[in-house]
Amino acid sequence: MACVSYDRRAVTIDGRRTLVLSGAVHYPRSTPAMWPDLMRETRAAGLNTVETYVFWNLHERRRGVLDFSDRLDLVRFCRLAQEAGLHVILRIGPYICAETNYGGLPPWLRDLPGIRMRTWNRPFMDEMARWVRVLCEALRPMFAPAGGPIILAQIENEYANVAKHYGEDGRRYLAWSVELGQSLNLGVPWVMCYGGALARWKPVARGRRTRPLAWYRAAFDRPGGPGPLGLDLRGMTKGLAWVNGRCLGRYWLAPAAGDRQEWLARWTRKTPADQPTQRYYHVPREWLGDRNTLVLFDELGGDPSGVALARA
Repeated sequence: MACVSYDRRAVTIDGRRTLVLSGAVHYPRSTPAMWPDLMRETRAAGLNTVETYVFWNLHERRRGVLDFSDRLDLVRFCRLAQEAGLHVILRIGPYICAETNYGGLPPWLRDLPGIRMRTWNRPFMDEMARWVRVLCEALRPMFAPAGGPIILAQIENEYANVAKHYGEDGRRYLAWSVELGQSLNLGVPWVMCYGGALARWKPVARGRRTRPLAWYRAAFDRPGGPGPLGLDLRGMTKGLAWVNGRCLGRYWLAPAAGDRQEWLARWTRKTPADQPTQRYYHVPREWLGDRNTLVLFDELGGDPSGVALARA
């Protein structure tokens, strides 16, 4: 059991100031078989903490039906982090952005009568409070005062990006969100990521797009050998990828504005070492059968002819 607090300079754990060095591992974007290696590599890189968003849209795809199995086994994820000597920061949201659909909010929310998201709105606040309470009760043994690895929890996310649209109702909602977190008595500090742009960018004319909102489908055989597999999304722009019905994640190669072809040509001349990229995605071998299906949904008009499966 640990006592987690903070002073004007740092997070304190059992009264000692602790420099939190954190890296992100999103549990649904990997598999349980990958988690031990990811934790060991995180620790070997010199970090002492792993952070993850909580994906409400995956845990409750249908209202009232909760799923904490397989890739959504958050308790197992936390325990493995602790076994590797890592703290955990739990970013509950429930709006998380994370380049995922609806920012992690379940789509069925939009069908509730009278709902307005992320503001002083009783239908939204009731559903948010129900979910946050259910989640935190399920994870209570994982918080530091109960002997677990979770040292910080986050409520809401990047609210500065939308605050001006909600005005006073938004400020009331934020205050309520803080009170909701504190009312759970989890024994760890709560944080809130406000977000917001650091500069105002001049508008740039939107370039020509070809075949926006396009679906692509291809079949492929299971590659031989035991090594890791990677999906190279060369030529695509921005969208989602699935293998055998399992979502690999959201790719985002294209700029928000400007000429797509010129930008992609410039991008693909760079190597992965030059800068971070969302062009390459790991494909877990345990997801594959003898014959497999790749589905892509591209928002801006990518060219799938360059997409390929590569072996390390």
